[in-house]
Amino acid sequence: MSAHVAAARKLVGTFTRSGTAKMLARGASAAFIIFSFGHLINLLAQIALARWLGVSEYGEYSYVVSWTVLLTVLAGLGLNTATVRFIPSYSATSSWGLARGFLKNAYLGTIAGSVGIAILADLLILLASGGAPSSSAQVMMIGMWLLPAATVIELQTSIARAYQRITVAYLPGRILRYVIVVSGVAVLLALGVDITSREVVLVTVGGLTVLAVVQFLFLRRNLKIEDSARYDTGGWWRVAMPLLASNMLQESLRRTDILLIGIVMDSRNVGIYTVATRIASLVTFILASVNTIAGPMIASTHARKDKAQLQKLLSLIAHGTFWPSIVLTLALAVVANPLLGYFGPEFRDGHVVLLILLCGQLINATAGSVGAVLNMTGHHRDAVRVLGVSAGVNLVAVFVGIQLGGIVGAAIATACTNALWNIWLHKLIVQRLGVYPSLPGLFLAQRSGSR
Repeated sequence: MSAHVAAARKLVGTFTRSGTAKMLARGASAAFIIFSFGHLINLLAQIALARWLGVSEYGEYSYVVSWTVLLTVLAGLGLNTATVRFIPSYSATSSWGLARGFLKNAYLGTIAGSVGIAILADLLILLASGGAPSSSAQVMMIGMWLLPAATVIELQTSIARAYQRITVAYLPGRILRYVIVVSGVAVLLALGVDITSREVVLVTVGGLTVLAVVQFLFLRRNLKIEDSARYDTGGWWRVAMPLLASNMLQESLRRTDILLIGIVMDSRNVGIYTVATRIASLVTFILASVNTIAGPMIASTHARKDKAQLQKLLSLIAHGTFWPSIVLTLALAVVANPLLGYFGPEFRDGHVVLLILLCGQLINATAGSVGAVLNMTGHHRDAVRVLGVSAGVNLVAVFVGIQLGGIVGAAIATACTNALWNIWLHKLIVQRLGVYPSLPGLFLAQRSGSR
């Protein structure tokens, strides 16, 4: 292990001299601060909402949000991920006309897609309810109008990421949205309004809409492109569509358990499981922080066909995320029960679920930036194939798990599927690119190379 640590120090020293580590550390540090504070704000916001709403109403609210998050990915049409792929490449080659044309198409596509899906979803809910939707269906119909604002925020987050504006990218979605929602609900409570999931969804729709407009105005003023727009519409969509499929499959892997629990079981179980999921997701925020800046760097490094530099970049990411993720997992496992109790006494029933999900998220963090590497290096179709198979396996496994063990069975199925697709994607990266995105992969490669 001491030899391995020495190799890591040598790697960091090499990167520091070349400036790559400074760039990665500077961007990742900003993202880490925002993500850390954002996770804290989100956790406090969820505790407040859970205590104000109660486990069943909170479960109903979480169920609506889960559907809207999944549909937001669909409404984005893969253009938000394509933004992180194309804009750094255009910047590296000074193709500003293509950058402007792409951004115009991206805005038009996401706005049209999100509004269209919201209208279609509401019509389907009306038809399914025979024109007289229940109170839960009405909340779902209101929630569909989260899509336009949420989709635009996702696109603008990717634009800001592509231009290395990490604060502009993540401050609205990671921090301000929760502050606005909790503040709005607190005002309603102070006015004596009886708070249910309906009121919280309405506040969320209004808050996200305001954030989307403010973020747009800031980007428009600070990221001007003077060149006339040029278009490569066919090329953009050929990349965006597989990325859309990949994003949808990844999000379905994250949401299938909650959505199936809501369909098969009840809102109480959705509430308990959602809280466990939110706490477990804290494990991967370190990797997510690094990926915010690493995605564009992976794309530009691969565009220069510099395999050695790409491996160094991935090695640095692996060393910087693996150890903190282990420490965070152990810490959350120790405080799991009292932490769940802050949401309310009933949420302690999710203790075992939380421990299982923590194991699954640790595997995700350990595998490294597998999704980002494939998507940013032109191997997105490989990711789609793996995620498609995994999503199908996950759907069946979670359904069977719920039948056999309730929410504990759903957690076991989700953790196992998490391991499946992360290991599979890792193997494909090694085969396609000849690089290792994880610390265990690097260690095994070094061991086999020394024999």
